[in-house]
Formats: sequence, structure tokens, C-alpha cells
Amino acid sequence: MSRDKLQEHLCDFETACRRAGLKLTHQRLEIYRELAASTDHPSAELLHRRLIKKIPMLSMDTVYRTLGTLSQHGLIHKIETIESQARFEVIYERHQHLICRQCRQVIDFQWPSIDEVSLPDELMHWGKIDSRNVVIYGICNNCNLLKTNNNMEISNDRDKKNWQISGAPVADYQNVMTAGPGFCAQKTMRRSSNDPSSPPLS
Repeated sequence: MSRDKLQEHLCDFETACRRAGLKLTHQRLEIYRELAASTDHPSAELLHRRLIKKIPMLSMDTVYRTLGTLSQHGLIHKIETIESQARFEVIYERHQHLICRQCRQVIDFQWPSIDEVSLPDELMHWGKIDSRNVVIYGICNNCNLLKTNNNMEISNDRDKKNWQISGAPVADYQNVMTAGPGFCAQKTMRRSSNDPSSPPLS
């Protein structure tokens, strides 16, 4: 975000605080400034770690209370997640959220037609619906790829360990991994690792 755009949001924040009757303290302003400049939907703990360098006397309790007050007055948005930690953001335009269950990354996405989706009858008769917010959970592509690679490494390590237990040289294992199952079948028929009388490997 550009400096001019951030300053514009800070001016709007100051105006909103005055309208809400909230005292605009230095700590409150810096907490909002840091949150407005963030794109990763930080938790209260992460905000505190980032701000403690600029405000050494800032307590964790102050951060919690400030975020709670600003959220209650609609000046920031609190994202409820499956984690015990809530995440926070300053909303510039309406959006929904997608959260990775592995890395906990929060992604914003637009869904303009969400208000046009028909709700179940029991909700329609419940009362007046003021707003609709969607949080979708899944596993992102990066985490899926990392999980696949880790599984392959575990499988390779297990196969290598089993090969060593059989008494065969590690070099033969490397050849199998390079040449494929055909190599393994050929060596298995020509030699048993426990039989020194078997003909040498070519």
C-alpha cells in the first residue's frame, strides 16, 4: 500500500474514532497503522511482536483490548478461525476468506453473488439477516506439494533401509532407483545377497 493511501486510511480512522467517542491514543493509532499496512491478517500476538520494537512499553493486554474495542465498533474486522488465535484485518472492500489448514495462510477473495444465494428456510424464518461472511478451509497447493515430497522422501528412506537390512550394497539400491524395477528383477534372479557363491553383479 502506498504511503498516501495509508495516510488516507489513517485520517478516516481518526474521524471514525471521534464519531464513536473513542480516545485516539498513540498506541491505538500505531496498532491500527500496523494492521492497515499488513496483508497477512496478523494475530494479536504477531502484531505485538511487530510493534514492540517501536513501542517498547506496549503490553500484550493493551493489544488485545485495543483490537477488541476497534472490532466492536466496526473499525477493524475479526476473522474467526479453527485456531485458538483470531486474525484481524482492516477491510477496504468487502471480501471472503480462504484459509489453509496446514500453513494457516489467509487469502481474500471476492464473491459478489453471495448475497443472491438462497438461504435455507429455517434461516429465513429465524429473523433478519444483516450480513453474510464465508470462511472456506482447505490445503493450499504449496502445502499439498510439500506433503507429497515428504511422503516420497519417507518412502525412499524406508525402501533404502529395507535394502540395507537385506545385506545388499547401497550402490545396488542407487542403481535400482535410477534404472527402475527391471534392474531390481534382474539382480534378484542373478544373486542373493546372502549367498556369496552367486555370480558377481555386472
